[in-house]
Parts: sequence; structure tokens; C-alpha cells
Amino acid sequence: MGRMKFIWGDDCREFKPERWLSPDGTKFEGHDAYKFVAFNAGPRICLGKDLAYLQMKSIAAAVLLRHRLTVVPGHRVEQKMSLTLFMKHGLMVEVGARDLRPIVEKVKAVAVEGSPTINGGVALAKGNGHEGSTTDHQLAAPVA
Repeated sequence: MGRMKFIWGDDCREFKPERWLSPDGTKFEGHDAYKFVAFNAGPRICLGKDLAYLQMKSIAAAVLLRHRLTVVPGHRVEQKMSLTLFMKHGLMVEVGARDLRPIVEKVKAVAVEGSPTINGGVALAKGNGHEGSTTDHQLAAPVA
């Protein structure tokens, strides 16, 4: 069902995450749960669906903050048909470190200017409580 032309169109086999975005690309737009049945739908929907989505988003955010992932050249990306969706040949990726220095420098620059918050909500605290740390600042709890 996830790759049927009469539901998704002629490009049903293409990876197009923009299918789930609004026409202007600013918002997520959910589709009918019966179009993609990985978690089933209706009264028999998977009770763990929301937790699975939360875990996926948390892990993706943590990994993508610090790393760049690229598919290994020549690797065939193909799903295996089964009740639970997984990759037929695995997903071979190359992992590279993401350079966070520009972000750290920007945070330090804001702190030097004397601004008590960043983006109006997160306070910048001097020192992080770890002796010998490589950073001079840490982000503290959100400011009420």
C-alpha cells in the first residue's frame, strides 16, 4: 500500500519527504493513517506509535546535531516487504563529524555582548562545573 501508484502517484517509489509538507513547505501535513499502515490504523492502531515517533525524532536530532550521514556510494537502498518495515540490504552510511565551532562561537559572542538570554528563552551560564573543560559557557535551564 505504501508504494501503490493509485494512492501516491507515478513517483510512488521515490523518496520524497516533501509529500508530508504543506505546499509552502512550512508545516507537516498528516495523511490518512490507512494510507501508510506501518502502525495500523483505526481501533487497532499500535499503542506504541507515539512513543516510537518520539524516540525516532529524539535520536535523529541528537545524531544529526553532531554528525553528517551519507549513503555509501553504490549501496542499494531498498525496503523488504514484511509486516515491520526494514531495509532489505541494511542501510550502509558513512558517518562524519559535524563542525560545531561556528555555533559555539556564535553562542560565545552573544555571551560577551552581555545578553542574558539567547533567542529570548535560554540563559547563558558562565562555567559548566567541569574542571578542564574545553568550553567556557554552557546553556542553562530555560528562563521563565
